[in-house]
Amino acid sequence: MNASRFVFILLGLFLALTLSACSDDSNESSNTPTPPDPTPNDGCDAGNICMVPESPATSFEAGKALIRYSTEDDSDDYEIAYQVDIPADSERISIPFDSSAIAAPTDDYKDCSRDCQEVGGEITCSDTCATNGFEFAVGEIVTVESDVQDSPRAQIKPTIFYLNRDLDDNDKEALEKQFSGDEGDVEISDELSLKAGLNFVIFDESASAILGQAAALGTNFVAIK
Repeated sequence: MNASRFVFILLGLFLALTLSACSDDSNESSNTPTPPDPTPNDGCDAGNICMVPESPATSFEAGKALIRYSTEDDSDDYEIAYQVDIPADSERISIPFDSSAIAAPTDDYKDCSRDCQEVGGEITCSDTCATNGFEFAVGEIVTVESDVQDSPRAQIKPTIFYLNRDLDDNDKEALEKQFSGDEGDVEISDELSLKAGLNFVIFDESASAILGQAAALGTNFVAIK
């Protein structure tokens, strides 16, 4: 797979969106940036990812809510990790963040870590997987009209980040280099623990850092059209 195209897709998605969130986690590090424009947590149960309409006092149209992985070579080909029907006039969509509900990606929808070197201020990564590296996949959270392969009606900026093993500090540094490029440098918070399996990950509004994960569950995220 071509790593640069995957990074472009990932960062392009996050650069296009604005995160609106609210977390009442009083233990959050003071060094962690606060997402802008918080929305009330009311009605979103702990352990869930919740989507609410962009405009207050509105509702979702009938359709489907999805978590889906895409291939790097064909970003319009998706593998569905989770789907639920949206009844007309729904005011909130709740997705349980649970590995029994959200499927792991198959091999065709995974990418791998690569050896990257910075020379003259530019980062170049190998075309082959790094020896003793790790595998990952990124799942977008969207609503669509009917077909699971449709273009999204709306989506939220937090995403599902799948890993085949826990990442240590060296792995996180390698991931930072691989995700950095023309769209900006990526910095992973030292406090962020990336574990094997499903991670719920938030990028800031400039897509320059991974901010957090499980602490944001039970929070309403605005679905941007």
